[in-house]
Amino acid sequence: MIRAVFLDQGGTLESECLGAEPTRLMLDVFEGLRLLQRAGYAVVVVTHQSGVAKGCGLLIRAASELGIDMAQSWMVGATLDDMETGRWAGCRTVLLTNGHENEWNLTESRWPDYIAGTLLEASQLIALSNSRAAAKHPPDRLTRPPLL
Repeated sequence: MIRAVFLDQGGTLESECLGAEPTRLMLDVFEGLRLLQRAGYAVVVVTHQSGVAKGCGLLIRAASELGIDMAQSWMVGATLDDMETGRWAGCRTVLLTNGHENEWNLTESRWPDYIAGTLLEASQLIALSNSRAAAKHPPDRLTRPPLL
């Protein structure tokens, strides 16, 4: 079984463009992807676009087809829906705080394990977690506030 990082395409890899502008990659994407590869993770790009994918099912299908160990894998996304998808699939999660989340409906299943500003920062957290796990010292998770 391999470990993987699932990346939601919109808001994680691409910046939003209006009209006929070409899609632009977010800052530090290539450096973040290289770091994940060097840390031994497969990278799987997923989407939640209507008509293309149905959330958690896409991750489970990819895990089955690619032989991915979900307990050793991560979901990186820019919305709390991405966090919920990753949690339901059994992954650890990293939320990118790049302005794509607009509802902020925090529930236990939508709370991220970590928060990062860019894909590179998320990749560094994941790589650090990997190296600390090998040394039996995982990085501290975010403290969850009490739910109202």
